[in-house]
Amino acid sequence: MTGFVGRAPRIGIDGRGLMGSRSGVGRYIFEMCRMFDTMLPHAQFFVFSPVEVEMPVISERWHNVVEPSHRARSLKPVIWLKTRCGVLCAQQRLDVFWGTATFLPPLPRTVRTVVTVHDLNHVYAPDTMSATHLWANRLFFASDVRRADRVVSVSHGTAKRLNERYGVPSQVASPGVDERFLRAQADPAAVANFLGLASPYVLSVASQEPRKNLHLVVDAFLELQASGVLKGHRLALIGGPGWNNRSLEELIRHNATRGVVRLGYVDDALLPLAYATADLFVFPSRYEGFGIPVAEAVAAGTRVVASDLPELREAGGEGVRYVTPEAAALTEAIKEELAAPAPVARRIQHDWSAGARILVSQITELLGS
Repeated sequence: MTGFVGRAPRIGIDGRGLMGSRSGVGRYIFEMCRMFDTMLPHAQFFVFSPVEVEMPVISERWHNVVEPSHRARSLKPVIWLKTRCGVLCAQQRLDVFWGTATFLPPLPRTVRTVVTVHDLNHVYAPDTMSATHLWANRLFFASDVRRADRVVSVSHGTAKRLNERYGVPSQVASPGVDERFLRAQADPAAVANFLGLASPYVLSVASQEPRKNLHLVVDAFLELQASGVLKGHRLALIGGPGWNNRSLEELIRHNATRGVVRLGYVDDALLPLAYATADLFVFPSRYEGFGIPVAEAVAAGTRVVASDLPELREAGGEGVRYVTPEAAALTEAIKEELAAPAPVARRIQHDWSAGARILVSQITELLGS
């Protein structure tokens, strides 16, 4: 890192994804930051956020720079990034800024930038986005990925779509799966104790938003339950609340007595147990940038039915039953997969350190330029 003799590089990080319960993007940021701490041992890190967040690393080298203005804290996160984050960044004399969710704040010209693209929802599933997120992506996505000095995508599928749509090449730094998922064993008693969930059950892990197609999972479960295929089973839905999900909430509530169980957000420490004990994992999303839950289910040795998307094939590899995310096809796939032998071999196709090395290489190139 030429130019940094005698002082530590100063790296800024968009910490909005660390607010609240961690979703897929939040987990990506959290785990990558933990890898940064080891791979960039002399750097100082500044995580910018409207409110205080759980820091991925507790160290004197890691700083949570929180919005000081009470009024500004109430701004929509993307508006805060575009109007306030840059002011805080300028005070920290940054060398590099990592845009963890594509967008960048206004920054001094001396600050080099790398952004991570998680998906292109605004292109391939715009009707499943909230008005704020759709508006933000249409305003800022193209300009920010073209403005960035380096661009990283979370999958080869996302990288291909990004290049085809915007003419922007990118390196691929995929999410990973913790080895805890490989070691997890089915334990119905522990699931009942820690999650209040009786076995056997079918599992889906996704935020409750339109793009995830969770209503298809509920409908397929109820049909197979009525036919006797899933008699005695429950359907466990893990994931935080999304937007525009009133009809899904009503569907779940109306069928609670038939075994549809909404667990909401579950602590990361309990996820391997939930996957390993499930008879089947179902993920019928309309579109994904990668698909961490599919990779986790495979590592936990669970049968998996998932949408036939390039990004999900990349996450799950062989051994997953891929299907068109439609009611009849999903119902039949669940029925067939339940009758198939459970996977024998477990595997982790993606690990956090591999993705982090790609991302760190982009940062170190910028520090050395």
